[in-house]
Amino acid sequence: MSADGASGHLIEAKEVPRPDVQRGYIEIFEQLCKGCDLCIPACPVRIIEPGRGANMMGWRPVVVEADLMKYCIGCNLCAMVCPDQAIEVFRFDEPVPHEELP
Repeated sequence: MSADGASGHLIEAKEVPRPDVQRGYIEIFEQLCKGCDLCIPACPVRIIEPGRGANMMGWRPVVVEADLMKYCIGCNLCAMVCPDQAIEVFRFDEPVPHEELP
């Protein structure tokens, strides 16, 4: 479950509509991330999760599990709210259907 940033209510990931194409992907720079978790509710498809391990500075950086990255829509909201510029967003020129992903 994750917190809905606007209302503070917990929502199940299965309730979030997810696209059947991937429009981009994100890269999280673990050593820059301080684990503020602002990006988690900013993600409209809820693929960003709290991390489990600590980086070299002792912070718990956020993560995206490999099987969830295919739902990324490349919206850039996560990067816009990141105060440490620890997220870079890459957007595809054309959406890639999940069945065509490697």
